[in-house]
Amino acid sequence: MKRFVRTWTARSSSSDSGTEHREDSPEAMIRAELEAFCESSANGASQGAEVVHLPKIVDAAESSPEAAKEAALRIRKYLADPAGTSNSAQYNAIMLMRILADNPGATFTRNFDAKFVSTIKSLLRTGRDLHVQGYIRQYLDILEQQHSWDENLKLLLAMWAKEKTKTSRGLNKSPPIPPRSYNMPASVSRPQRNALPSPEELAARIEEARNSAKLLTQFVQSTPPAELEGNDLVKEFLDRCQTGARLIQGFIHANNPPPDEDTLLTLIETNDEISVAISRQQRAMLKARKLAGSASPSSNVNSPSPMAASGANSPAPALSAPAPVPAAVAPAPPPPSTRPDPAVVELPNTVMTGGRLPGGTSRYEYNAEEFQVRNPFADDYETESQSTRPQDPHTDRVRFQPAEQGR
Repeated sequence: MKRFVRTWTARSSSSDSGTEHREDSPEAMIRAELEAFCESSANGASQGAEVVHLPKIVDAAESSPEAAKEAALRIRKYLADPAGTSNSAQYNAIMLMRILADNPGATFTRNFDAKFVSTIKSLLRTGRDLHVQGYIRQYLDILEQQHSWDENLKLLLAMWAKEKTKTSRGLNKSPPIPPRSYNMPASVSRPQRNALPSPEELAARIEEARNSAKLLTQFVQSTPPAELEGNDLVKEFLDRCQTGARLIQGFIHANNPPPDEDTLLTLIETNDEISVAISRQQRAMLKARKLAGSASPSSNVNSPSPMAASGANSPAPALSAPAPVPAAVAPAPPPPSTRPDPAVVELPNTVMTGGRLPGGTSRYEYNAEEFQVRNPFADDYETESQSTRPQDPHTDRVRFQPAEQGR
């Protein structure tokens, strides 16, 4: 019996610590990448360096259910020891838990067993970092609202419902706030605005804002344009960036006490990082909407466009080269006698001495007499009288009177 107990204890401890896997296996890869992601701040890595590990973690969890189980085990270990784990590592572990719950989804959430739920419950009760507490509570609320249908989350959501009930009872039993004295100024009872939090909380807020900006940029770059608008992670981190931007701007304008020069510079740089991340997300959304609007349905591929159908932009056909008409629908040509000749040019009817006979069908021939214009200064009467008078062949001779002839 003792041997059986020792064997069972050894197996359970080995299952908790994890078995050895090949270096190229998905289990070994997800263990190394998850450790690098959660402990990036403790290892002195630059801000946002942990983002490069996310695609490898998600790919490994999708490719192997054992790798997803290994990820759940490692996340539980980071959350099981709040005293021995840094706040940034716990925060990153919760963030990774949130990402893997959506992708691959059920392959990961099926590992939320009683040990995992007990670890989350202990973190809610004994966690010392308020930032981590608020983040895990926010995530549990989202799971309760959006993933209540998931059978793998029943234990976790049942525990969270009980914890919320206890918390609400504790708040209801809190001592009432004494009424404000009339001699006390009203500004004392109001919460102080434009005040900086404690250095620990301020550092946690700045770190959260920077991580949210880096993760939003990473998700925008790794998400296809067609899936960008409906991606829950992009929406979530966009909301977090907008909330963080409001908090950081409030800290920048704080005057009770005002931030020192180094803190103010850090706040301004953090605000710039958030603004850049939000701007990139908005540009990506605009580009995705343009691509979705330019894509036409398959039924309209072979149909002519309205511009082409209306002929608004189509060039006018040349007169010398008309479009050919099919023989089946072409009309019979008119007889040659009634067919007008395109080379005949009809001149305008002007006032002339002569004219053309109407109804002529022959080609026009040039006649100089038709273009003789009557002289307005000509003496028509004298011309007519001379034309009617008989011509005397001796008219050019000099005539003498009879008196002169007798001389």
